[in-house]
Amino acid sequence: MKVCYIVGSHAFKSFAKLGGFKQGVPVFIVNKKCNTLNFYRRPKDVINELEIGGEIIAVGGGSVIDYGKYVSYMSGCSLLAIPSILSTDAMFTDVSIVRAPHVLYLKTKRPDDVEFNYDLLSASAGRWHAGTGDVLSIYTALMSWRKKTSYDEDIAREAERIAGSLVRPDTKEGLKQLFECLKQEVELCGLAGTSEVEEGMEHEFAYALERYITTSDVLHGELVAVGMICAGRVLGMTDEQLIVLKRRFDVLGLNSSHRFLNLYLPEYFVRLITGIDGI
Repeated sequence: MKVCYIVGSHAFKSFAKLGGFKQGVPVFIVNKKCNTLNFYRRPKDVINELEIGGEIIAVGGGSVIDYGKYVSYMSGCSLLAIPSILSTDAMFTDVSIVRAPHVLYLKTKRPDDVEFNYDLLSASAGRWHAGTGDVLSIYTALMSWRKKTSYDEDIAREAERIAGSLVRPDTKEGLKQLFECLKQEVELCGLAGTSEVEEGMEHEFAYALERYITTSDVLHGELVAVGMICAGRVLGMTDEQLIVLKRRFDVLGLNSSHRFLNLYLPEYFVRLITGIDGI
């Protein structure tokens, strides 16, 4: 059985330092371009190294794992995902997100297995584990979902429990809890038959905000946090409710300041997110 690694450029050094690579196994290093449509059109170099029944090991953040899911789906090979940061729930979903430049959802596959590697995860500072935003998005997503006929009160109650169980991801226990919460919210979406349990207007805002990023290292969960503030305003949350939400971000170490994230925003977004203490 042939094996190959698909590894993010940021994860490569940390994984190598930990002795993660098996000798003689091909390694394909990918960068931010792996979430663009043109990159997705060129998986042949990887697939040519594989054979039916082979295995892909994807090591990196959400974009890298999404690309690994796509190559695995196209090649028919199994996939082991080893996240190097917990910034998104990509390692548990069966779709890959591509920028074209707008966001496209490609049906791919779930990894056959996902490994929680604490040594690799702890090599990245706490800020990089911004998947707390992907879990907390449950709060604003449910506000929209409640208006739909597909809404299920029992599912919503379990989703709120998951969001409420998060702790700061700066310890082994905290990282493990975030890992489990990301897994649980994806499983809950599967049970509900819709991603609206955790993906609503705040994600639409997050994807719209991407075009105003002026730095390369803004994380998905951080944009979702800013999107939650925007969505909260539109959905009728009071300033007091938004302040409570912002304090929850702070407790979890989740950045939600458009200034810190170097978002150069037009007037519309500024009006939505200003006027709240600390934002």
